[in-house]
Amino acid sequence: ALFAVFFYSLTKRFSDYSHLFLGFAIGISPIGAWIAVQGSIAAEALWLGMLLWLWIAGFDIIYATQDEDFDRREGLHSLVTRFGSDTALKIAAYLHLVVIILLWVGAYHWKLGLPFVTASLLISLLLIYLHVFRGRFRSGASLEKINDDFFLANIAVSFCVLFGIALSVIW
Repeated sequence: ALFAVFFYSLTKRFSDYSHLFLGFAIGISPIGAWIAVQGSIAAEALWLGMLLWLWIAGFDIIYATQDEDFDRREGLHSLVTRFGSDTALKIAAYLHLVVIILLWVGAYHWKLGLPFVTASLLISLLLIYLHVFRGRFRSGASLEKINDDFFLANIAVSFCVLFGIALSVIW
């Protein structure tokens, strides 16, 4: 996982999909941890890895909108430089829609309980609100404000997932 994270910075030199690589690099962490603790791989670990992969990739696309001009000047690749900020933000919204679906599928499939259902509801509402009402393609907001909003949202999503799973396990 650490090698993959270090390799991420190089992907901007040759791939428009560096965001997806970063999400993958971080998403394999819980899978590796699961294997280290359990000695085998399980569907729960793959689900958590996929959830993290798409959630991180979506947020990284949003953050990359700040660097669009610099990346173009320096010849760096990203979905933002390939498609422009508006389209890239829409791609991020679709990735986060899949995250919402995965949250609810996991909550149902593994019967994670009220704490995780509550966390999933908060995450779903937060992501929908941010993409629909705060997103640049919807409101004409500045990229700086969008990135501020999504930075705070990323922190909120992190804590909701952590506490939702932890409390569901001990509930």
